[in-house]
Formats: sequence, structure tokens, C-alpha cells
Amino acid sequence: MFKYISTGVLNTGLGAISIFSLQFIGVNYVLSNMLGYSAGLAASFIVNRAWTFRRRDAVSAFEIAKFMIVFFISYTINISVVIVFVEILKVNSYLAQMAGIVSYGAINFVGLRYVFMRVDSAEKGEGDAA
Repeated sequence: MFKYISTGVLNTGLGAISIFSLQFIGVNYVLSNMLGYSAGLAASFIVNRAWTFRRRDAVSAFEIAKFMIVFFISYTINISVVIVFVEILKVNSYLAQMAGIVSYGAINFVGLRYVFMRVDSAEKGEGDAA
């Protein structure tokens, strides 16, 4: 859990700085959010896979697909929270971004832990006909 939190703090910090900097210079809050999360996507995959969850086997297309599915679900919830907070609840966009970051982190952790990093017998090569 410490490694996930450390990685998350790093990625969140970089993403938040990107998001808030873009908003500060006048970029729309939704576009700022998309660009901020895009910036950390590759780093998140590499660091979470190698350090947080200690996967040393070769990267597969299936694994990348699972990671992307977890990302898109987490991100969809994130951007939905941000838009609802800004457009419906009339919350300041910077505070809305923070709420989105929290929702993303929670959903992303569950997804990474139980979907992305779970090693199925099919991935290990077990169950193949001998």
C-alpha cells in the first residue's frame, strides 16, 4: 500500500500541477483535466507495474488493454465528478478537480489491484494443452 500511495502522490502531484497550470493560463477545465491525466498515463503504467506491484514478466498486449480499461473507467468517473461539481453544483473548478482526483485515485487503486495486477492462469501459460 505504501508503494501505491507513493506512486499515486507523485503522479497526482504531477497531474495536479499540469491541470492547475493549464487552468491558470486560461485552458478550459475539461481540457486541462484531460491533458493532465494524459501526461501521467505512461509513467503510471511503468512505475505501478515495476515498483508498486513488482511485476517482472514481459508486458503483454492483454495487460496493456486491462490497464487502459482501468484507466478509462477511473478517468470517466473523474471527469464526470469534475463536470457535475462545476456545471451542476457550481463548485469552483479547482476544487472540483480535487474531488475528481480523489474519485480517480480510489477507483484506480481498486482497478489496478484487482484487475490489472491480477495474474490469471491464462497469462501464466497454465491450462494450455500439453
